[in-house]
Amino acid sequence: MIIKDNFLNEQQLATVNQLIEKDITKHGGRFERYDDEVDHHETDDCNLFYLNHDTKDFFFNVLIEHGYFTKELLTGHDHTLRYHEMKYPYVSTFHKDRLTDWDKDEIDYVGVTLFLNETWDFKDGGLFLFKQDNADRGEYIEPIGNRLIINNEDLYHAVTKVVTPDVKRRSLQSFMHVKYLNI
Repeated sequence: MIIKDNFLNEQQLATVNQLIEKDITKHGGRFERYDDEVDHHETDDCNLFYLNHDTKDFFFNVLIEHGYFTKELLTGHDHTLRYHEMKYPYVSTFHKDRLTDWDKDEIDYVGVTLFLNETWDFKDGGLFLFKQDNADRGEYIEPIGNRLIINNEDLYHAVTKVVTPDVKRRSLQSFMHVKYLNI
């Protein structure tokens, strides 16, 4: 698990937020319901938006510049980038991002998360949990803005319930083939 605080500089963070807004506006602000994954629950008031070329290219280029991924990521077609707005009472149970069997050692896809909230109070819930296979305890990460998580080992992970009704847990979420990892 790679955790990097202050991943983007101030200008890059502003650019990402502008690109997200531009993408959403360009497509009429049509969010999709977040109901396509069985490990995510209480998603009625949650939104996701599949981001297009400008935002993907910008974000993926920064990941490459930091040395986390290879430049082939830019020309590949086996990745996605989504913008998430998760609200009360969203929660997710422990799961993995790979498409292959969770009980095997083979990893095909890894998850990358960039939190976008300017501030976060851990008492609002929405904490990112992770643990090793067969472990009876794990760790948590607060969804602090501009914090990057790369789940390069595809560890079991979950999100604690968002418990404050007027809070949105904002993030970029990407799933990419492991062949692009450079770490």
